[in-house]
Parts: sequence; structure tokens; C-alpha cells
Amino acid sequence: MSVIKTPVGDYRPTSNIFHLNEKGKIYVDPLTWCIQGKYTPHEKFIVSESEVTGQFIDIYPLTIGWIGDLHIKDTISEKIEKFFELCSKINPSVNVIVGDIVNGSGLYNDCTIENEWFVNAWNTMKEKLSNIFWTKGNHDVEPL
Repeated sequence: MSVIKTPVGDYRPTSNIFHLNEKGKIYVDPLTWCIQGKYTPHEKFIVSESEVTGQFIDIYPLTIGWIGDLHIKDTISEKIEKFFELCSKINPSVNVIVGDIVNGSGLYNDCTIENEWFVNAWNTMKEKLSNIFWTKGNHDVEPL
């Protein structure tokens, strides 16, 4: 299937090819994905109206925005907000978020995030960054 359903009900791809069997909102930039099936395009996502399949297109030059070790807490720092705004303006082909996106389930930097970590991180970046790929870090936990 190559997509995961987030705790907030959105979908995001886990590889350069995805297949979604049902109606839903999937966060892929319709300008950089070849998508088959009925859908409504938006700037940072599509809303499928039926079964859809997509493949990330070969783009030259391919531009990549990346950042790592965000350690997002209950609130998003001003520094991270500024980075997301900058990446949004540049609009790279792919945004790679490298490891330790959140503080995780344990105590780290005097903050614990239990079940809301994914929602805090995801809701902050999903409308600002296109084609987001996450690499799980040692402080990150699996979304439920």
C-alpha cells in the first residue's frame, strides 16, 4: 500500500510509489507526482475520490530540503517555524525530516510527549512543506 494513515486521519506516502484503495487526503504535491485515478488537487495534498496510484516523477534538477533532530515538544519553537516558512517559500522537490522529530515517549529536554507527539509535529508541517519524507530516529515512537 506504501501509505500510512496518520492519527489525524490523513495519509502520507512511505516510498516514491503509493496506492490508496479508499477516499482520503494524502499529502503529496500534485505537481511532482504522476497520479492515476480520480482526485481533487490542492497545493500540498490531494483528496482522492476513488482508488488512486501515484509515482514521484523524475525531476531535474531535484531539490531537497532537509533538517534533523527537531525534538518537537508540546509547542513548536520559533526557530523551527522559521525553517518551515523558509522551506515553504523555496518549495524543494522533496522535504526530508531526519530522525528525532519529537522528544519521544521518554523524558528528554525536560519534556514528555505521550500520544500527541505525532499530531503536534504533523499538523505543524503538513500545510507548509510538500512531499515530506520522515526518517525515524531513536527518540521517535511509532504512531498508533
